[in-house]
Amino acid sequence: MIRVERELPVEAAEGFDRFCDVEQLPRWVPEVSRVEVLGRHPDGRVSNVRFTAHRVNDVEHSYALTYAYDPRGRRVMWTPAVGETAGLKGFAQFEVVDEGICRVLYVLDLSGLDEATKAASSELAEGTVEAFASYLGAT
Repeated sequence: MIRVERELPVEAAEGFDRFCDVEQLPRWVPEVSRVEVLGRHPDGRVSNVRFTAHRVNDVEHSYALTYAYDPRGRRVMWTPAVGETAGLKGFAQFEVVDEGICRVLYVLDLSGLDEATKAASSELAEGTVEAFASYLGAT
């Protein structure tokens, strides 16, 4: 497991809502170039999505994830979609710290991955949290 925590300059509910706006990921996740929504939950949130990553050595990489949400606990969970071999399982949770400040806990489950992928995933987790903080205007 990789755990990354960071305080953010927003209310926990706003942090959760903005993180759950999966269609906006290309605006703040440097590796993601395109999002294709494949399904939605009854409340309108994305349930299944295909991400396309920027080209590396002229090759585009894509993977599909399935999302689940716990709005009361301000937690979003994701897992590779059925039949997918790429993508990571994890969650993000937003906790109240003080008025206008929350803490995000971002966790990736690395069970079953090789050491090289685990090392890359650690950098990815830290980079994702920092990119989200920048998107929210944190310094």
